[in-house]
Amino acid sequence: MYTINDSKPYILEQKKSKFIGLLYNVKDTYSVKDILENLKTEYKDATHICYAYKINDAIKCFDDNEPNKTAGFKILDAITSSNLDFVLGVVIRYFGGVKLGIGPLSRCYYKVTKEAIKNSKLIEIDNKISIILETTTTNLKLLNNITKNFQIINKQFNETVIYEVKIDEENLDSFIKTLENTNITYKKKD
Repeated sequence: MYTINDSKPYILEQKKSKFIGLLYNVKDTYSVKDILENLKTEYKDATHICYAYKINDAIKCFDDNEPNKTAGFKILDAITSSNLDFVLGVVIRYFGGVKLGIGPLSRCYYKVTKEAIKNSKLIEIDNKISIILETTTTNLKLLNNITKNFQIINKQFNETVIYEVKIDEENLDSFIKTLENTNITYKKKD
C-alpha cells in the first residue's frame, strides 16, 4: 500500500473543457474538509470540483453535479487501482461548452487522476509495528518457530534471548494469543 509524498497537478484539455487533477496525502476527514474548502475558494469559478478519498476504511466519492458515477467514482477507481491509501484525489473541471458524453467524461476523470498519480512521488505505508520478544535460551526453538513468518529486525543473545520483529498491526492480537503459555514476554517498541 502506498500514499502520496509529493504531487504536481495534471492538466488535460478535452473538447474545450479543462480538467485539473490534484492529489493530497490526508490523515483524516478533517484535513479533507480543509483542503476542499481552500480549493473552493481558489477555484471559485470552476464548473465542477469532484473528488474521492480513501483513508483506511473511510471512502467517499463526490460528483459535484456531473452525471452519476462519472467523476468521483472514477477518481476513486484510479486511487484504489493504484494501491493508494490516505489519499484525496480532486479533479477540477472548467466546462468548455461541449458535452463529452458519459463514457468519454468518465475516461477523462479516470485519466486525469491516473496521470496525476504517475506524476507523483509515492511512499510505501508501513503498517507494521515493532515488538520486542524476550525469553530464555531454552525457548529459542519455540521463539524461532513463532517468528518464522515475520521480519526479524534484531536478535540479541545474552542471559536471555531478545528478538525485535515487525508485525502487521492487524495481526498483532492473534500473534499475542500465540504467545500465551509460552514463557515469551513481549512489549511494543516505542
